[in-house]
Amino acid sequence: MNLKKFKNILEVISEDLRNPLKNFFLFYFIVFLVIALVIMNSSSLKAQKREFTEENINKEALGGKTDEVLIPKIGIEVPLIIVNSTKPEDFRKPMKKGVAYYPSVLPGENGKTIILGHSSPVGWPKINYDWAFSELEKLEPGDEIFLSFKNRSFRYVVGGKIFLKKGQDLPSLPSDNSQSKLVLISCWPPGIDNKRIVVYSELVN
Repeated sequence: MNLKKFKNILEVISEDLRNPLKNFFLFYFIVFLVIALVIMNSSSLKAQKREFTEENINKEALGGKTDEVLIPKIGIEVPLIIVNSTKPEDFRKPMKKGVAYYPSVLPGENGKTIILGHSSPVGWPKINYDWAFSELEKLEPGDEIFLSFKNRSFRYVVGGKIFLKKGQDLPSLPSDNSQSKLVLISCWPPGIDNKRIVVYSELVN
């Protein structure tokens, strides 16, 4: 039922309310109508809501509509912001809008594509994407990561994760130069800047 029809019904009801004999029945009719509309709108929203599943991701092939990172295992779908600088201060604003591409090899090329994201403690409000990589530790070998970049779609399979001390360089990974890898990096533990968690994955298609 559209808004115009609903408005017309209310106009008719307002006229009938002038008759006291109908007030009782019309009151309950209005209550019933409002409840019915609420249920219908709720059902409609559920039907329109995108189900974030691996099956749907594969069917849509990410559509190539925007640069973004999707991780079904932990329910992450966040914008990917391209940063053409390695200065820490140049990442502050971009990482409020999503996760940040650190200047490295481009997706699909041999080598490591590096993406940085914030993490936050449990219960932290989901604002400014501070929470984007809070659950990276839940990723295990075999989990999938989807990347949409410049109207192309890439699917990676997680190979493992490592933890580094703050300031420690990223070590060499298996087949670094002969395969295309995606590396996700965040602070560890979530919300604390003591260490780094690194999840690495390999391009499969």
